[in-house]
Amino acid sequence: MRKQIKEIGAKLPPGHPQYALVQQAYAAFRCDKPQDTESCTCCMDPDIRADFFGPDIDALPLYYVQDWYSGAYAPPLSHALWAYLLPRVMEVVLCGEEPSGIGIEVTLRGATGDPALWTQAQWQVLDAFQRAVFQMPPNAYQWSLDALICAFVRGGWSVEALWAQVLTWPDADLVRRLHRDWCCNAYLSIGVTAFWGKDMQMHARYRDPALADRFEMFAYACDTPVLADQALQVVEAIRRG
Repeated sequence: MRKQIKEIGAKLPPGHPQYALVQQAYAAFRCDKPQDTESCTCCMDPDIRADFFGPDIDALPLYYVQDWYSGAYAPPLSHALWAYLLPRVMEVVLCGEEPSGIGIEVTLRGATGDPALWTQAQWQVLDAFQRAVFQMPPNAYQWSLDALICAFVRGGWSVEALWAQVLTWPDADLVRRLHRDWCCNAYLSIGVTAFWGKDMQMHARYRDPALADRFEMFAYACDTPVLADQALQVVEAIRRG
């Protein structure tokens, strides 16, 4: 007997700015359902595990997704399973929900950021997804920019390319994002996630004197006092390290 679904959850409605991207993802990654969750039999809810491939992927409930992430697994995941799950994972993240209770940093469980792994249509979706996540309004989620960069680097994207992308943002957008992350508790400090490996540390990039100079110049030219003050607080956080 099929498990009764409580609710799907984390679904983008038609008209949402990323609705079309999610529909493209389901189309690009359409494939046969796998046979194995590749997750520890002791970790997942047995009823969810038994019914995991019952719903169509675009109707896979959020609590099924989160239960799957709660299970231990032996990497690497098979490409077939990861390709099957990816469009639903993308939709969950674009809804501002966290697939894993451990942290957004571990969302991309499978190899993801290498274009050679995917068809052209699939990679176009993945590239657009990464950019869309970085451009989500900060009030849509609680993740720091650092955590998002870490998530995609762990998923196989180049840290240099991601950081270069961030540096192209308008000064005002980057100031607001970093001020929210580093300066919102009256304690000016650069924050980095504990999920960075020793070879993927972002702290030195955040402490770049050129970045502090950029924001200082922006602050003195800015005609919005609140934003100018935020820029100077970010400068102080950078120089404090």
